[in-house]
This record gives sequence, structure tokens and C-alpha cells, in this order.
Amino acid sequence: MSLFNKGLYACNIVVMLIMVFSCFGSYISPQNSTFLSLVALTFPIWAFLTFLFLIYWVIVNPRYIYLSFIGLLCCINSINNLVAIDFSKTADSATKLKVASFNIANSSVLNHKKNKKIIFSFKRDFRKINADIYCIQECNLESRKMLNDLFGDYESYFFHPTEGTAIYSRYPIKNANKIDFGLIANSGIYLDIDIKGTMTRIFNIHLKSNEITKGEIADVRDLNKDYDKNLEDTKGVLSKYGKQSLLRVKQMKQVLEVISKSPNPVVLCGDFNEPPQSYVYKETAKKLKDSFREKGMGIGGTYAGSIPFLRIDYIFTDQKFQVLDYQKLTYPWSDHYPIVSTIGIK
Repeated sequence: MSLFNKGLYACNIVVMLIMVFSCFGSYISPQNSTFLSLVALTFPIWAFLTFLFLIYWVIVNPRYIYLSFIGLLCCINSINNLVAIDFSKTADSATKLKVASFNIANSSVLNHKKNKKIIFSFKRDFRKINADIYCIQECNLESRKMLNDLFGDYESYFFHPTEGTAIYSRYPIKNANKIDFGLIANSGIYLDIDIKGTMTRIFNIHLKSNEITKGEIADVRDLNKDYDKNLEDTKGVLSKYGKQSLLRVKQMKQVLEVISKSPNPVVLCGDFNEPPQSYVYKETAKKLKDSFREKGMGIGGTYAGSIPFLRIDYIFTDQKFQVLDYQKLTYPWSDHYPIVSTIGIK
């Protein structure tokens, strides 16, 4: 082996070990290790690099593929949370429910309210989804007016009284309530609907955001500053992420407790602000099915911002239901992509 390949193999070892370490972040609550929950965010990067190493060794010297192969095999469950490949045929269902979940970022499109063409395109794309249920996050008063106009023919809708979650339904609402997180701009709501004789409870949640600004990220990346200042900025970002991560764990426990008491099978939608490598995701997936894992295809990233492959928006379903279809729509109307799932009720 050449000196170059020896150095590359050493890098391969380090990258693979970090990947495996980050893979197990979901098993440890942020209450026990904030650092590990943060490292788990970087899993897609290490998995991608490990895959590149695997390809390189296949081409250059297949004797050295085993390290990367074994590492990827150890993390196959986490990889399946990021990349889905489903060619299976799905049995048809007599009763289907099409559900869409979308964080509209207080409708960024409203920044273009003077441009009628942009608003027309937004409304056209939104209606094209043609879902039975729309779960909306970050919906302020101004965007509510636009949504009410957009969904004028929907029979029912329910907003959180003060915060930004909303549900629009083609089916009449039998019961509606809120899950109060006690925080501005974060909330949860749920309602019961009768779908051709099957009572179903729909949840829509928006968990605490990290509130880490682009400026703070730029400060951490600025290597021209002195070491002490850079270290201080990094600690500040880590501390802020840790606090918000702990809040999300608390919020999800609250949501799961309400779900456990539901008299009806549930569908859970929302912006979790947590990746599939997180403790929050793992605790949710113990009880409900992830639509993306069931019927997704390709890379599942739902965040349209600067962090690649980040999947933080979900549609979970009751174990009793069958996931028939899942789509991520790359509409450019928010820093999130809408996700849509068709669910077989019976």
C-alpha cells in the first residue's frame, strides 16, 4: 500500500468510528449526554464519507473494503431512516386518507405579496396536493387568512388558539383540543374525525426550534478569530442546542402521553426539529410507524436550508394502519418541504 493510501485508510478508520458513534445517539437521552445528541446530527455526513471510502477501495484495492462495509452494516437501521428504497407492491385499501404536513415558515411567500404571480403559483401547488388532511406549522395570523381562502371548500379546520399549528380537514371534526407546551411559536393540537365509520385522531405538532442564528453559525466557522473567541462561540451554540434538545424531549413525552390515552388510532404529523438519529425520534418510532420508512423512496431530507439530508418533518401512523404511499414535494415556498402520505384506514 502506498503512503497516500495508508493515510487515506487511517482517515477511513477515524470517519467510520465517528459514524458508528453518532449512529447510537438515539439511544441516549440528551438529559444524559447533550454532546452525543449533537454528534448524532452529523451522522449523514460520516455515513456519506464512509460510503465514498467504500467505493474508492472497491476501485483501488478491494482488500480494504471490509472496514467501511462492516461500519455501514452496523448503522444500517440509521441509514434506512435517511435513504428509503421501496419497490414492494401495496395491497389496496377500501378507505384511504391522504395527509399532508408542511411548515410554511409563517408563509415566506407572503414576502412576495405584491407579486400576484408568485402567490398564484403557491396556491396552485398547494391545492395540487389534494390531501384530505393538511397539517400546517408556523401559521401566523396573516397566513391564516390566505389558508382560509385556499381551503374554503374544506368542511372543517382547527387552529391552536394562540400559536402556529393548524389542521384543515375534508371530514367533520368530532372533537378538538390543544397540547400546550407553554412556549411561544411551538404547540400541538389534535382532533378526531370520522372517516367512513372509522374514528381517527389526527395530531399536528411543532416542537421547539434550536434558535441558532446564521450569524452564530458563521461565528463558529470563522477560523480567522483567535482560538479563545472561537471556543467561546462554539460552546455558546452547543449550550443553546442542548437546552432546546432537552425541551423537545420533554415536549415529546407530553405528546406521547396524550397519544397513549387516545381512544382512537392516531396519525401524528409535524415539524419535530429532530433528525431520525435522535432520542425523540426513537421513542416515537417505538409506538408508531414512520411513513417514510414504510413507503419512501430516495433521500428523505425535508429541510430546505443549508444543512444537507436533514429530515425533521414526519408523518407517523398507528400500527393498525397501512402506509400506501409517501412523497416529498420540493416546492420552493418555505425552508421546509411538504411531505404527503396516503394511509389505508381499512
